Amino acid sequence: MYLYMNEDVMWERQKDLQREAENSRLWAAAHPNPLVGIRNWVERLVLRSSRADARLDGSLPEGDRDVA
Repeated sequence: MYLYMNEDVMWERQKDLQREAENSRLWAAAHPNPLVGIRNWVERLVLRSSRADARLDGSLPEGDRDVA
């Protein structure tokens, strides 16, 4: 804990700390954990590779396309 001789300086520092805490809270709420996104991406890759006949993006497998 810092000791301030000037009460005004102490009060400004307190307001700065509260502002930093609020900004941190708001940023964390707007930016979810990136590891969750990576985990979901890996799960989609595993699902896609295990179900080659049912592609997630809706495209047909190579052999099922019409060649005209």
